[in-house]
Amino acid sequence: MTIKNISILLILSVINNFVSYSQNDLQIKGVLKSKQNNEAIAYASILDITDYKYGTTSKEDGTFLLKIPAYNKEVDYKIKITCIGYKDTIVNLSSLKKNNIIKLLPKVYQLPEVILSSGKKIKENHIGLPGGTLLKNDKGENEWLIPNNLAEFSSSGVFVKIKKNTKGILKSIDIFLLEKGFPDSPFSIQILVPHKEEVKRNRVYSSSDFINHLEEPIIFQGKAGWNNIDIESYNIAIPPRDFLVLFTPLNYGEKYKWKDSSGDWYGMVIGVYKKRRIPQLFWAYKRRGFYSYDDTPNQRNFTPAVVIKYFEK
Repeated sequence: MTIKNISILLILSVINNFVSYSQNDLQIKGVLKSKQNNEAIAYASILDITDYKYGTTSKEDGTFLLKIPAYNKEVDYKIKITCIGYKDTIVNLSSLKKNNIIKLLPKVYQLPEVILSSGKKIKENHIGLPGGTLLKNDKGENEWLIPNNLAEFSSSGVFVKIKKNTKGILKSIDIFLLEKGFPDSPFSIQILVPHKEEVKRNRVYSSSDFINHLEEPIIFQGKAGWNNIDIESYNIAIPPRDFLVLFTPLNYGEKYKWKDSSGDWYGMVIGVYKKRRIPQLFWAYKRRGFYSYDDTPNQRNFTPAVVIKYFEK
């Protein structure tokens, strides 16, 4: 096992008029770049943390636009910028000026890297039901989890309970995407490991309670039905304790927006197993910068159609 130290600085370059006003809307524009190589930072999260109602992500070229409708002129709004590999920062809009640059302190990760020797006995294992049957309603339609909502900066996933002292690497992640919404919308995969040994059900946790297990998010574009996301080549160690796997659609503006009678949504929709309880696997959710698992009454006893496969020593 080796240790990787990653030190990166992020520059938030504010272009044109960073803060502009259109009638009653507040618009915040910017571009994210890495100081290390001046490359654009894509898929970073930009969240309004004054009201916790609005959020967006940076595009492939690092630009972003955050709109806050019907804003209060008396309030000094704050935004929080987060991205794997970079230190979180909170910005007061009143402190921003034209072409202002905000430098972030380096963030150091210590990520375990595991090499499985061919001389040792290795077995493949999994958590979940590979090719499992999906739950349907009385109309024969597939049941689904709460979809993703850009306005509340939400995403769905699974909380995985791993047996203690499990050593090895992750092989793949299987996920079932429904025809509903946009199953072909690109999304990121994050693996978050809690600082504490135990994360309790029906409790709310903040991002500071977790460590990013990946150097960079994994990006995947799927299709309706079962999808196999092969991550063996990433050589990702099995986390040392229970962990979160979150699936978040990338922001492509209006392209992947959709709505139904229950609300406005974005991107793909994850199916749920017909079998209500799957050992070691629980529904997890991120909403407005906070995390929880199995905590919403109408989702209780639903398990996302996800399979975690791994090689175990």
